[in-house]
Amino acid sequence: KNSPRRSRRPMPEKFMWLLTGALVVAGEVAMSLYHVSLFDTYLRPTALLWPFTDDVVSPKQGEGGTHVLIVSPVERDVATKTNTFDETVLLDGSLVPNLGELLSLQVERQEKKRAADVNAGVAEGGLPVPLWDFDARRMFLQWRGAVTLLGLPEMETLYQCRHGGASRDLLLKRRTETEIQARLHHASAGSSRIYKKPGRLLQLVNTLGPSALSYASRIRDNYSKYFLAGKFPEPPVAQSRVDLS
Repeated sequence: KNSPRRSRRPMPEKFMWLLTGALVVAGEVAMSLYHVSLFDTYLRPTALLWPFTDDVVSPKQGEGGTHVLIVSPVERDVATKTNTFDETVLLDGSLVPNLGELLSLQVERQEKKRAADVNAGVAEGGLPVPLWDFDARRMFLQWRGAVTLLGLPEMETLYQCRHGGASRDLLLKRRTETEIQARLHHASAGSSRIYKKPGRLLQLVNTLGPSALSYASRIRDNYSKYFLAGKFPEPPVAQSRVDLS
């Protein structure tokens, strides 16, 4: 295990928005949605890569209700890391209120691509359609590139994004500790101690310069609009950090 000195801190929300914007500027619009969804749902990175388009369930038009994501449906016979099936994740977070609608749009885009490929004779019809058009290796390589571009060496793994979302919701009192523990699928409350360190997160945020902070806020406030347009403003570079030593 990592020593306390080397333990990885959860990703601050400002860092998440910086990285999300950088992914889109690199041409990875769908990856940006994956990144935001990872932060909002607290899912493990691989678990969020598994879903197919029919695992995103939307309420009937005009009926209201919440979009949900089904993780590891029992009919696919692939359990989660905790050896469970049919985990249902409510897309009801406050990070991006219309996240469910954006994921439904991602479903439409993927199914249209598959239909076009079937018509072109380069894909077989009748098979489940993946929710994403990238794999784990490509996602991580692009994410690491964004980390390097922005100069955020503290961000070492996508798990920090999952942990960052839980930390945000706990510190802002968006969910109770019990709700967060259940959403994380942690067996005990002790596993959630990492999320109760607001001082450590603030230390990281305080290293960001004005341009980085402004960019993160801009992406946060306009994410849905930028996603729909498929175009984001250019991110700041590594020099936007402040040396507090």
